[in-house]
Amino acid sequence: MEMNNPKKIEYGTVPFHSCGSERHQCLYECKERGNCKVEYKRVINETKIFNPKTVGAKPFEYISYIAANGKKYNCSQLLPKYKEVHDGTHKCTETVHTCQSTCRACGYYCTKPFGHNGRHHTEHGNMLHSTFMVEDDKSVEFYEKNDRDIVRVYTTGDTAEAEICDFFCEKMGRGHFHLIKCNRHLNESCNIMKTTNNETYYIRTHANPDECGGRNDLDKVTHKYYWETYLKFEDPCKLPSQKQFERCNHFCSHPSHEQSKDERGNTPKKKKNAFCLQTFIKKRIFAIDVSGSMKNSDVKPKRKETQDYKSTLNADGLNNRLGAVYDAIHSFIQQRWRTGCRDKGTIIFYDNTAKIIKEDIAFHPDTVHTILYPASVPWGNTSFVTAIRCVYDVVKRNASKPIVLIFLTDGEDEDNGASELLAEIKAFCSNGFHFFPCIFCTSQSPTLNKMASTVGATVKDNLDANGLETHFVAIAKKLTNISFTQD
Repeated sequence: MEMNNPKKIEYGTVPFHSCGSERHQCLYECKERGNCKVEYKRVINETKIFNPKTVGAKPFEYISYIAANGKKYNCSQLLPKYKEVHDGTHKCTETVHTCQSTCRACGYYCTKPFGHNGRHHTEHGNMLHSTFMVEDDKSVEFYEKNDRDIVRVYTTGDTAEAEICDFFCEKMGRGHFHLIKCNRHLNESCNIMKTTNNETYYIRTHANPDECGGRNDLDKVTHKYYWETYLKFEDPCKLPSQKQFERCNHFCSHPSHEQSKDERGNTPKKKKNAFCLQTFIKKRIFAIDVSGSMKNSDVKPKRKETQDYKSTLNADGLNNRLGAVYDAIHSFIQQRWRTGCRDKGTIIFYDNTAKIIKEDIAFHPDTVHTILYPASVPWGNTSFVTAIRCVYDVVKRNASKPIVLIFLTDGEDEDNGASELLAEIKAFCSNGFHFFPCIFCTSQSPTLNKMASTVGATVKDNLDANGLETHFVAIAKKLTNISFTQD
């Protein structure tokens, strides 16, 4: 049968049908809301070869599934003889049409009925709309589950088309995060926090450019946030995996987890990765000198928020040595959060007296702004032993905890028993005691050197604002490699 082009028909002169058939099917697409057909399982299209960008990385095969799992049918209505259109809407024979929302990573349509309530659902496909971002533009390797000889190597800029959404989450494993576009242009905060079991942690925070190929327009989000809030799809991963994804992703670096030989001393055994036992918490103590000399403005903070801050409790403001210390603490916390570490601890102010500002709090990137900025500062003299006594009181309430003490001063003092008391604290801490003493704007302190040597530590001295911040970030990184068990 040959049909005339409808555009050439002159109505009333040439009939639409030029053959003897009574009816023809409408050629328009179904206009019912939703997809007419959706595949409920992944359908294999072909096997492809992936060529990694990493120099020297081997190409590998992967299964490419159909790119879209939903489609529209043509209208099922029949056109009457001599008619170009039919009455009513264009519709197919399907009674139920499905949701047309798609996964942003793979492009697969939701398989639920159109207009459904709750989150979307689908069998996810190849991640055609995703790209790898690797920290410091290094390469990452993923070994095939059923063949350890096959390795997939990716670096920043590689497409993720060889991976399946949920399968890849399983590969990334415990404590992994996802990168999404930052929405600061909408004047919304990058940082979203959540409190669970009295522990506050971030489920979304701005990503450091080093973590995402130099880009500064991305946020890091947890696995749960990615699926439930960003994609708005049901989490396709198994429940035990979902629980693992919420846990800390840091390893214990103790030598007992490294490769070891068998009983005969021959065949190396597989390395055992021992994860941190806590989801969020590690314990820290900051002892901060707030004597009168900390008001000096010879060294100033770099953050404008700190420079401009004043309050009724701190009329002298923070554009001084103390403000520079606050900036360094902020950088310490930021570094810990950037690497997935969730710390808990205590902040102590001391001059000739000592005061616990906050005890046993969860540190987060807003801690400096919400806790330290508004804190009242006495600006007295300096007493190291008074500070150490206060530290000991905190330690006694945390007998089973490993203790990390970051002790900062800009001045000098007599020992007055501080070294002996510090040695007693170390002996008391059965699960470990780590002492990080540092001097701000002063070349040396014989007393602090004595205190440090008593517990096997070394003083970092003569620090300016930049040096202090760099040192605090270095401490934050070092703590990741300190091995101890958390209760």
